Amino acid sequence: AYAGRAPHALEFSVGAHGKPSLVEPAGLRFNLSNTGGLVVCAVTRDADVGIDAERLDRAVDVLGVGASVFSHDEYETLCALPAEERHG
Repeated sequence: AYAGRAPHALEFSVGAHGKPSLVEPAGLRFNLSNTGGLVVCAVTRDADVGIDAERLDRAVDVLGVGASVFSHDEYETLCALPAEERHG
């Protein structure tokens, strides 16, 4: 609907890191994420968009991953939290 075309008429390309994008219309961007029965799709015009969905019961090394995905300030805030409040 956002592209104004039937789904079968959409043409995709794949970026250097494997992320798909629409060839036309220019400026329409999207991102997908899925986990444990949940699918999330974000769509924007003329702006990159990122989205991630994770199960709440999935064990994650929050501090290990956090250094590479959060800004410096966000990571510092995460590190300052008591361990029981670092959901992951």
